[in-house]
Amino acid sequence: MIAIEPALAFLSSARNLIAIHPGTWILMQGPLEALLVGWEAAAEQASQLRSTIVQDTKRFSRALSRFAWLHPVYGPKAALLRGEIDWRAGNCKSARAWWTRSLAASHALCTAQGEDLNEFLMFDRALALMALGRTAPQRDERHRCLEEAWELFSRCELPYFQRHAERLLATQPS
Repeated sequence: MIAIEPALAFLSSARNLIAIHPGTWILMQGPLEALLVGWEAAAEQASQLRSTIVQDTKRFSRALSRFAWLHPVYGPKAALLRGEIDWRAGNCKSARAWWTRSLAASHALCTAQGEDLNEFLMFDRALALMALGRTAPQRDERHRCLEEAWELFSRCELPYFQRHAERLLATQPS
């Protein structure tokens, strides 16, 4: 079982959310990845374990959305997680809408900050593009999104994510 209760309890407190410095990215990324990996692993497990992980992931999503309300730079990550939850629940259209919203929020934050898209929120944009690419209904869109995600991961110097994008590019959906 994944021990995420401390993170969920911390993120459920308005006082803690206000006190957090926006630079605490790892506080979000670590539990997010652990929950999604746990969800995948629990797919083959007893329904109680699967149900617990799904509920914890949804609780984390709500907490992350509250955090993003206070620190908008986390909005793209919150939308990305909402998309993953919808995707795993079989709501493909809603998932893709959330990922599109994540990408749009990243672009809007860049514009609002007067930042160059080539330097700001590259990781969040790459994750949204990879999600859109891996689920794209058309081959051209899939290739374009995954290529762009690979490029952003490369510029972020994240070989693990680059390799994941490469694997997705090498496999063609059936």
